[in-house]
Amino acid sequence: MQEDSGLRSVVERFIAAAAQPAVLDPGEEPLPLVAQNWDLSEWNGRLVLQAWDSRRNLVRKIVSLKEQRRDRIALVTERFPKSQGEMQIADLAAAGGVELRRKSSRVAFRDRFRLILAREFPEWRADDVSTDANLEESLSPSYVRAYLRGVLVG
Repeated sequence: MQEDSGLRSVVERFIAAAAQPAVLDPGEEPLPLVAQNWDLSEWNGRLVLQAWDSRRNLVRKIVSLKEQRRDRIALVTERFPKSQGEMQIADLAAAGGVELRRKSSRVAFRDRFRLILAREFPEWRADDVSTDANLEESLSPSYVRAYLRGVLVG
C-alpha cells in the first residue's frame, strides 16, 4: 500500500503543520482537529479519518488526494460503496481560513434551512436556496434566502 502510506503522510504532515486544522465536510460546520480528538487509520485497505467533538463524530474513507495547497488539502472520500464525495482539511488560522469557516458555516445553514422550509411549508417547494451574493439585487452572501413555489395538487 505505497499509495496509501504516501496519502497518509500528506494528511498527517498537513495537520501537524496547521495552526488550526479543521475538517470541512459539505453541509457541516467545520470540525476542528484537536489533539486526542482525531485518528487516521487503515481499514479494509483504505485510509480512514475519524474526528469528533462533544456533539458529533465524523468518519470518512479517503480515496485520494484531489488538490494540495498551502492553506488546505482537498480529499476524495467514499461515503457509501461506489459513491464518492469531497472534503477538505483546512488551516483556519491561514489567511483564507476565516473566509473558509464563514463560507462553510453558511453552506451548512443553507442545507438546514432547506430542510426547515420543507418541514414547515410542505405545500411549497424551495426551488432556489442560496448563500451566494447577488449584486444585481443587492443581496449579500451573509444571509441565506430561498425562492418558494407552490406545489400543484392534482
